[in-house]
Amino acid sequence: MRFVLMDDYALPDGESWTAPPVTAHYSCRQYGEQLIATLTDAVKPLAGIGAAHLWSPDPADPSSYDARIADAGGIDIFYVAVGSSDGHVAFNPPGTPIDSRTRIIPLADSTRADNLGTFPEFGSLDDVPTHGVSVGLATLADARRIEVVVHGAGKAASTARLLGADEFDPEFPATFALQHDNVHVSLDRAAAGRLPANADTAPAEH
Repeated sequence: MRFVLMDDYALPDGESWTAPPVTAHYSCRQYGEQLIATLTDAVKPLAGIGAAHLWSPDPADPSSYDARIADAGGIDIFYVAVGSSDGHVAFNPPGTPIDSRTRIIPLADSTRADNLGTFPEFGSLDDVPTHGVSVGLATLADARRIEVVVHGAGKAASTARLLGADEFDPEFPATFALQHDNVHVSLDRAAAGRLPANADTAPAEH
């Protein structure tokens, strides 16, 4: 079993890039390691799964990530959240092409603003890194199954826009899921707050 992270922040390192220290409060890898530790404590079949089973893209060599995933047989399930203000998925901002792969991305101000809520120890937008390393939409779409998970009133507008779309819109990257033939959307009542009253909000397969 492997856990594959979608993204992390990327910090300048001379002419290259590096990930933040795993001890940084905004380290995505730190979050992943903490999650694995929690799961292995709670679920006995996961005993023996540790940090070595957690993969993350290398900011110094982002293009190698897709090849590493493919060599391992691909992803069974990708869990995808939706940016509350701009529909970003992973760190893919509005305007991301559908054929994008793992790369260094200048983060949109809207995405960085959303991250103030994700990582509350950021004091202001100036504290949020300006770049990230992220899988692309094509990397996500290669997974055999996509699980889109949205929760909270802050995601209501994004939920309505995603479920109201008919096709991929590069200005709202989460709509990449509409082109996948095995996608499941899960949302709570708060996230469904802007859907029409007669909308079917039960989880649906596409």
